Amino acid sequence: MPAPTAPGLFARAARGVRPARPQQAGRKQLINRLISGSFLDRIGAALRIQLVLVGLAAMVLFAVSGKFQALSALFGGAMATLNLVLLEWRRYQADSGRALSAGQSLWVLYRSAIERFALVLALFALGMGMLRLEPLSLLIGFVAGQFGLLLTGTKRNN
Repeated sequence: MPAPTAPGLFARAARGVRPARPQQAGRKQLINRLISGSFLDRIGAALRIQLVLVGLAAMVLFAVSGKFQALSALFGGAMATLNLVLLEWRRYQADSGRALSAGQSLWVLYRSAIERFALVLALFALGMGMLRLEPLSLLIGFVAGQFGLLLTGTKRNN
């Protein structure tokens, strides 16, 4: 049987018959997956506790030291929140994707840890270096946010 020629392929395309292509994950699909209930349910409790703890820390620092320290603590809390979102996003991707071998799972774990470390390091450099925020207040806000993650735990069923 002869292979299809180029004119035959063009004729099918002209009739509106497209060759099957693998589904590609576009930006819209990624956003829809991120705002789906399962992802938001995973991070909802941790985010609420983080917001409460960081808010309390910022209020105490505002009462004791002033507005600048409170803003520094809020930036530190935002760093912890971004860290949590990255952690849960990577975990959601791993859970909803195909099954991985042990070596692949370990690589995903290491990559996620390196990404989170680099994110926090870059945000600390941004906060203390470029924005000139108060280092102790920044650290207090970050620790308060991380403590919120500690309180909620991982809550994994598998």
